[in-house]
Amino acid sequence: AFANGSDIYFNEGKYNPQSNSGKHLLAHELTHTIQQGASVQPKLIQRVVDGTNVDTTTNASDSTDVVEEPTHEFSDTEKGTINTTSKTIRIPNLPVPTFKANFGPSSSFTIPRGGFSRKNTHIAKWEADALTGGSFTDRFNAYATQSNAPNLTFAGKRIYYLVLKGRSSRRRNTANQVGDEGVIFGSIAEITRRASRPYWKSNGEYKPQDVDHKRELQIGGAEEDTSNMWMLESSANRSSGSFIRASRERKVTELLTASAGKLIDPPATYEAVKENYEVTFENGVIGDNSMSVAGDYEINWEMSQIKSGDHLSGLKFLTEAEVEEAGLRGSPEELVLFTGLSGGRPIKIPWDEEARAAGRKDGLSDIYIGRRGGALIEINTVIYNSNSGEGNFGGSGRILCSFPVTEGLIDRTNLAFFIRPLAGVSYGGYIERDSVLNAALHALDFKYMSPITLSEAALDDDIGLRAIGNISPSIPIIGNTGIELVIDERGVRLRKIFQKSDYNIPSPFEITNSTLEVFVGTEGFGIAGEMNFKINNVGDGFLRGNFSTERGFALAGGFNFDSQLFDPASIEVSYENEVLTVSGTIGIPEGKIQGVKNATITASYSENTFTANGEAELDIPGIQRGTMNVVYNDEGFSIGGQFQLKDDIPGIRGGSVSATISKQNGEEDYTIMVSGTAQPAIPGIDSTLTVTYDNGALTIEGSAAYSRGMLSGTVQIGATNRAIGDDGNPNGDPDDTMRVYGGGSLTLTFTPWLQATAGVKFLPNGEIEVTGRIGLPSAVDVFDRKSIDRNLFNMPAIEIPIFAIPLGPRSIGLVARITGGLDFSAGFGPGQIRDLYAEVTYNPDREEETTITGRGEFAIPADAGLTLRGDLGLGVSVGIASLTGGIEIAGALGLEGEAAAEVDVNWSPQTGLAIDATGRITVNPKFSFDINAFARASLDLWLLSISETWRYNLASFSWGPDIQFGIVFPIHYREGEPFDLSFDDLEVIYPQLDIGNMATNLARDIKDDIF
Repeated sequence: AFANGSDIYFNEGKYNPQSNSGKHLLAHELTHTIQQGASVQPKLIQRVVDGTNVDTTTNASDSTDVVEEPTHEFSDTEKGTINTTSKTIRIPNLPVPTFKANFGPSSSFTIPRGGFSRKNTHIAKWEADALTGGSFTDRFNAYATQSNAPNLTFAGKRIYYLVLKGRSSRRRNTANQVGDEGVIFGSIAEITRRASRPYWKSNGEYKPQDVDHKRELQIGGAEEDTSNMWMLESSANRSSGSFIRASRERKVTELLTASAGKLIDPPATYEAVKENYEVTFENGVIGDNSMSVAGDYEINWEMSQIKSGDHLSGLKFLTEAEVEEAGLRGSPEELVLFTGLSGGRPIKIPWDEEARAAGRKDGLSDIYIGRRGGALIEINTVIYNSNSGEGNFGGSGRILCSFPVTEGLIDRTNLAFFIRPLAGVSYGGYIERDSVLNAALHALDFKYMSPITLSEAALDDDIGLRAIGNISPSIPIIGNTGIELVIDERGVRLRKIFQKSDYNIPSPFEITNSTLEVFVGTEGFGIAGEMNFKINNVGDGFLRGNFSTERGFALAGGFNFDSQLFDPASIEVSYENEVLTVSGTIGIPEGKIQGVKNATITASYSENTFTANGEAELDIPGIQRGTMNVVYNDEGFSIGGQFQLKDDIPGIRGGSVSATISKQNGEEDYTIMVSGTAQPAIPGIDSTLTVTYDNGALTIEGSAAYSRGMLSGTVQIGATNRAIGDDGNPNGDPDDTMRVYGGGSLTLTFTPWLQATAGVKFLPNGEIEVTGRIGLPSAVDVFDRKSIDRNLFNMPAIEIPIFAIPLGPRSIGLVARITGGLDFSAGFGPGQIRDLYAEVTYNPDREEETTITGRGEFAIPADAGLTLRGDLGLGVSVGIASLTGGIEIAGALGLEGEAAAEVDVNWSPQTGLAIDATGRITVNPKFSFDINAFARASLDLWLLSISETWRYNLASFSWGPDIQFGIVFPIHYREGEPFDLSFDDLEVIYPQLDIGNMATNLARDIKDDIF
């Protein structure tokens, strides 16, 4: 039978609770169901009834459980107490078979961590004590002396043969020879020691018994104290020990089950408790009538009975005739083999003439070592040195045997044992003990979990091979543990409940619990229970037995990803042919996590490599479907992949992002993180932008160099699925529409000499636009300085007769001569536009629609001057004489100023820059004069020339009438045309001067100084 969860499976005909063995089997398997967590626990629900909190017991579906915080200690009145800090367990009592309860302990006892140690010296102690301090030895010697023993000696020692007096009625009816129940022979000392461990009842009936501890070693019984020993019928001994082991396990498991979920760092299994906890049974043991042990515990021998020799009544010494008749020493026609130095059940091998000649006998059948149970050994071939069988000393050789097939466990196995000479056997010998261990160790091969290491192996006349050993599994997943192996009358048996530490499982898998049990019984190999594991922050899985003769040791189960994220969330897990395999498909449906529309991921694990990849469609505007894979590291679990940006994002021509879905250590919810790069599709920008995602909002942004049209510089550019606020930045909740945003300050070049700093922004369609008032430089030179010179007019000469002047022999007629003129000179520039501002609407993608309108001050520094020339001259009326003279009047009128005008500035791609205005400078000045009087007379008389000059600086005067002087000139500039100001474009404001009157008036005003 075997248990799996809350179910128990029985082999055909094995479910028989009316029999003692059936009850034992049922109780044993029920223990496993508890251990595997199948016990049903009522749920404690806290309800409010009439305003009062009341605790009631209910089904799981009735309400919500009251959650208790785990602690380091749990206590239950019936189940006991467990403390995970001190690693101690206290249980009220330990039920044991009733006949064992009498041996106690009846008070508290503690089983240490790892259990009580064993020396396995109890048999030697029993034999030594049995031979001392009593009448057994004397009675045995007297009995031997009175017998008519054969006159056989070996090495100076007489050989005696003992057999059982009585036999069961069945054996009496079927036995043909004396000694078929077993023979003890050897020297008196040898057979006395062996006879101290009877395998018979007082009437001589064959009944195998063991040296047993009354208080079991597993509950603290003294191992070497013979007062704690007796000879107990073998089946009862082994059955009671199994009941006690199962009872210990059941009591501990009940406590573990009751404390489930209420402890911090609890032991996962009973095996973990055995290794790491002290277990105290506070009230000792109590008898349990339900534990119906196998066999008959009333068949036993106390040490006092052995010391008194009471058991000798079942023995009989054979005479020489009886030895010969029984064929116990062998003959040339029949070899006799024994399993021990002191005898045992004789194994008789036919040895005919052909065998004697060949020294071997092949093809033997139906000759067994042992007579019952599942560990019988069949002898197939005997190789024997016939010549050695002389006198009382047998020969040497080998026997080739086969161990029976154990279904699903051990194939037919060949064993070779050595035959050694044995005193008292003329033809045959004994099977060497060491060769049994060596052969079993090297020949037995556990079909699914080899290799086997045997610590004990011996032949048993009753059951065949009896061995205890250990299997070190060659299966990697459980290669960290050893499994105890027992070969006895029930065949090959093993049982192992694996602890978490027994597994060798690679990262990222972590074992969380284990009730997985490997067992082998008479029906073959089986696996029960399950192993639970997890991947941190990913999910939980399990593996259960999936054994078959084809697969051998195999496990099958599943892994459940976190259903908070995945649906479907389960995949298949298996371990077969020493390979852990994970395969299946999981999905992330819409609505599980913001930003993910759906995903399908195929997960697999093979040859120590965990892989998971698939496709996902993100619910993020602007991102296409892409591939994803699962990544696990120390930081946690994540699903990541590469995705391309869609080609319909305004202002973006392409890009790729990495999207990661994860729940980091310590976090409750899954999140999606997106990062990557993008390339803008805006002319004039050649840069890389960054892509981020946060809580539904996709943001693509960065700083980029821009150069296009009249704009150049650096801008911030972005695209997002959030609304754009008045400030030009993303604002508000995300939606399904991608928008471009951004801006900055760029250099706006109107003309080679006129540049401005302009604020720009991006339109939702990705175009860039300058809108609004822009700042310009404080002064911009439009043209360089220019000069103009011109004579405004010349006055015709006027002569006026005045009087005559005597000069030498003659008199000269004097006339007044008045001449003069007015000259103009001017300079302009450099021309500058000052304090200019403009309102601009400019889009490099629609330059033909661009307009700039503005105002400013067009300033042209200018200077101008008038030079007035006027002479009051003297003349003569005769030709032979000359007289010059007069008053020189040199006057200058200066003007310096700046023509400044408010101007309108207009620009368009068709006309360029246009500036139109009028500049005007006017003043009301006075002339400044230098007045010099002079006269020069000359007479040419042919023979004589007479000349004389008179000069006199009269004064300097500022003088003038109420006059106005200025210039008016047009301001007209077109981009691409030179600023060409000609005199034709210039209007000079100057007074209408009557130079004659000015001279006359001047003369009148200054005549007193002149004349």
